Amino acid sequence: MGLLRLCWRGLFAGVFTSIVVARMRLLNLFFGKNYPRNLRIRRRWARVVLKNCGIRLTVSGDIPASPCVLVVNHRSWLDPMLILRDVLAFPVAKAEMSDWPLLGSGAKLAGIIYVQREDSGSRLSTLRQMAIQIKAGHSIMIFPEGTTSDLEGTLPFKTGAFQVAAKMKIPVVPVALLYADKA
Repeated sequence: MGLLRLCWRGLFAGVFTSIVVARMRLLNLFFGKNYPRNLRIRRRWARVVLKNCGIRLTVSGDIPASPCVLVVNHRSWLDPMLILRDVLAFPVAKAEMSDWPLLGSGAKLAGIIYVQREDSGSRLSTLRQMAIQIKAGHSIMIFPEGTTSDLEGTLPFKTGAFQVAAKMKIPVVPVALLYADKA
């Protein structure tokens, strides 16, 4: 029964994601690119997928209403979806994700900033894109560890996002993800 449920959830997530990405593409084609609209669509997508995949989430604390830099520890590939379920923000992610079928192009439509971590020019461009989105009134979500880890604490942080927040005079909001089950 467990394998059947897993297959159903995976199939549902794939089909639903395909529908949402197609919808965003059509809306952008006919009505122009609109990040606020796409961010709301992405938030609904995350809520539906998480719920239908049986993922329960408890949130403690207030969700920021004004632009900020959300600094999140990184435990799993699922982390961005958990945060974006409730927060309208532009996540920063590794450029390799842009090649992922369906998710890569859908994420681009829904406001993601890709960075090639080994390329200093790309890192600088990412910082500029972050500043542009902050000036437009959007929040940024970043995983400054740069990779996932199952350590009790965090890995050393990359500092670029903190520099942007200080320069733009916006708050840095820490977000801690804790999983009840390490698996």
